[in-house]
Amino acid sequence: MRGFLTVAAILLGTQIFASSGVRVIDAESALKEREGLNLSRYATSIKYIPLETGLIYLPEAADISLYVRDGEYYLVSRNDANGTGCYKYGNDGAFVSTFIRRGRGPGEWTYLVDSDMDYNSGNIVVADAYNKVLVYGKEGGYLHSVPLPGYIKFPRVLYAGPDSLLISVDNMQESKGEMYVVGKDGILKEMSGAIENIYVRMDTSMGFRGQVFCRWVMFDYGGEGYIISQATDTVYSVSGDFKKHARYFLDFGKFRDESAYEDCHSGEGIHILPEGSRFGNSRFFCLRLLIPVDMDERLSLNERMIPLIYDVASNKAYAPKSKGDTMLNGFTNDLDGGAPFWPHVIYEDRMYQLVDAIDFIEAAQESDSAGMKRVAAQLTEDSNPVLIEVTLK
Repeated sequence: MRGFLTVAAILLGTQIFASSGVRVIDAESALKEREGLNLSRYATSIKYIPLETGLIYLPEAADISLYVRDGEYYLVSRNDANGTGCYKYGNDGAFVSTFIRRGRGPGEWTYLVDSDMDYNSGNIVVADAYNKVLVYGKEGGYLHSVPLPGYIKFPRVLYAGPDSLLISVDNMQESKGEMYVVGKDGILKEMSGAIENIYVRMDTSMGFRGQVFCRWVMFDYGGEGYIISQATDTVYSVSGDFKKHARYFLDFGKFRDESAYEDCHSGEGIHILPEGSRFGNSRFFCLRLLIPVDMDERLSLNERMIPLIYDVASNKAYAPKSKGDTMLNGFTNDLDGGAPFWPHVIYEDRMYQLVDAIDFIEAAQESDSAGMKRVAAQLTEDSNPVLIEVTLK
């Protein structure tokens, strides 16, 4: 059960402040050393599950949010030419059903921007960019919607407990971010002033209607809810009354650039990439950093991303070296010699990652994993993504 919301934005170090209880995580050393971390420290086995390819062709893995419950996989797509929002697969990768349709009728979405699953009920909530939040049952039936004021756009959603939904939005009328909570009564309540300074400053440089907020994302970690933003360097846990308490300070040292946090855009320093951040469990958490480059360097987004893993017990951060233009960077896969592993979701005692077929085929050719090579031989460039499952200790 997610009993708390935790507001986060992170960069790392190695000291516990006994007086304040704030742990400093040494990101600077991690970025200097670029030391890898073996997957076997936390896991015992890995397997590769190709998702059935037939009449249903899934979009790129980067556009999919993955949820796992009761041995089934739910894939919610944010960019789907099929006009479908959610795909359900069995634990063997076989297609089961699809639901959540694009449209303008009851229970339909127009532009899907976020989603989450209530692991207590199995309900799935999706956020429509245009002031609407929709709730579906785990079998796909439409349950109800949460209408939002017309001046609110781009809601983000997170279940913080059974039927307790947190909604963070952009108030386009007043140019500010707002947080709402919806309880079992279905009533939308604004959390006015409860969590201050989530948005440090707006970035108007991107030209979107003259107003773009700092990038951020909400996610689950160890049974608690979090928000991670590129605009700060402190992790806050927030209690039931939504008062925040600092838990971690993420120390970039010489890699940190003050202007980056003031302006909420590239600046000159390393930044958190919220869309690529994945927290873990009580033993570790993960996030991706984005390195700055000159426009003339023409590096792809994947080439600019640095995986960063923090081990809670040793209070040490790791920043494995990237290996070219691929999303397959992260933990060193010493379990079977396969490609590096980066968790997209952790459910109970397992971690999962989605990899596009073309990336999987290329990675299998370069790996020493017999399992990867066996699955890759079944794929073509037009196959659906492969699900990688890692069993934790």
